[in-house]
Amino acid sequence: QSSRQIGRVAASRLKARLSVRWSSTGDTVAPELAACLPAIDTSSTLRKLLDVFAAVERSRVTLPPFEVEGCQDTKALTTIAAQHYKKAFSKNALEIAGSLRALGNPLGLARGIQRGLEDAVREPIQGLLNAQSSDEPLEAFAVGFERGARSLAKHAVGGTAGSLAQITGNISRAASHLALDDAYLAAQRAKDDARRDGDAAGVIDTREEDIAAVDGLASGFDSFVGGIVDGVTTLVQAPVRGAEAGGAVGAAKGAAKGAIGMVVKPVVGVADAATDVLRGIRDTTDDVDEDGDEDRRVLDLLRDSVSLQKRPARALYGRERVLRAYSYNDARALSMLLQACDELLGDLPPGADAFLERVSLGNSSELVVAEGAVALLRETGVDFVAPASLVLGCKREKSGK
Repeated sequence: QSSRQIGRVAASRLKARLSVRWSSTGDTVAPELAACLPAIDTSSTLRKLLDVFAAVERSRVTLPPFEVEGCQDTKALTTIAAQHYKKAFSKNALEIAGSLRALGNPLGLARGIQRGLEDAVREPIQGLLNAQSSDEPLEAFAVGFERGARSLAKHAVGGTAGSLAQITGNISRAASHLALDDAYLAAQRAKDDARRDGDAAGVIDTREEDIAAVDGLASGFDSFVGGIVDGVTTLVQAPVRGAEAGGAVGAAKGAAKGAIGMVVKPVVGVADAATDVLRGIRDTTDDVDEDGDEDRRVLDLLRDSVSLQKRPARALYGRERVLRAYSYNDARALSMLLQACDELLGDLPPGADAFLERVSLGNSSELVVAEGAVALLRETGVDFVAPASLVLGCKREKSGK
C-alpha cells in the first residue's frame, strides 16, 4: 500500500438547476451518484410512486464550497465528499419540495410572477429613459410599456396555466396506473414523456397566438373523446380476452378489469384534456423566445451595472462558459462586443457572451471572437459587429512568419 496522502482538494460554491424523473424500468442509479444519495428501494411499485409524487422540475440547488486536506486515499476523500454533499442536499430540501411537479412547481410559479412584476415596472421606466434621447419619445415609452405588459402576462397568466398543467398531468399519470392495462399505461407514459421532453428542451410554439390556443383546445377535445372511447373499448374487450385466456374465471377478471377501465380511462382523458388546454394557454402567452428574453435581461443587467463596476465583468470562455483567471483585456473586449450588439444589432445573438479569442490585426485593432458574435475593435471603438452565424466560411491560417 502507498503511504502517499492527497494534499488538498477544493471545490467552489455551485448553483444548479435540478430536475428529477423516476423511470419505471429496471435502470439503476450510477454508483457515483448513489454514494451521495440515501439508500432507497428501487422496486417497480416504488418507482411508480416516486414518478407520480417525487418528480422535481427545475429546482434551484445551491451547494456550498468543499475543501479538504491530508486525506489518506481516494476512498476516504469520497466518503468525506459524500457526507458533505448529503448535508448540502438536506439544506435544499424545502427548495426541492417547492419544485415538485405534483404541486405544480409553486416556487417556480412564484419566481415567474415576481419576475413579471419586476419587468412590468422596469420596462416602462427604461422606456421613459430611452424616450429622452429618442426622436419619437412616445413610441419609445410604448415599446417599454408593451414589453412589461407582455412579460407580466407571460409569467402570471402563462405561468399559472403551466403550473396547473403540471398538476393535471400528474393526476393523469397517477390515474393511468389504476387502469391495470400495461399497453394503455405505456401509451400514456409515451405521451407524458413527449410533453416533458418538449418542456425540458425549451420548445416554445412560435406560431400565431390564436393557433396555439386552438391547438390546445383541439388536442384537449381529442384526449377527452379518446378517454371515453378507451373506457368503452376496455369494458367490451377485457371480458372477451379474459374468457379466451382463463375461461369463466378469466372472464370474471376481465369484466372487473373492464369496469375499472371504464371509470379510470375517462378520468385520465379529462385530466389529459385539461392539461392540453392549459398548455395551449401557456403557449399562447409564451410567444416570446425564452433564450432571447434571458439574453435581453443579461444585456440590461450589464448596462445597469456599468456605473458600479471598477473593472469590466469577467469573461467566461467557450460554449461551456469556463471560468479562468481574470484577464482585463479579455473582459474589456467582451464588454465592448456585448455593448456593440446591444447598440448596433439591438439584440444579443445566442452565445455572444461566450468568449473565444482576441486576434491582433495591427494598427491598434483586434478581432474579438465569441461563440455567437464577432466584432472589430479599434482605439476609437467598435468598427464592425455581426452574429457569428453570418460570418461563414472563414478559416484561420497560421503564417510562417
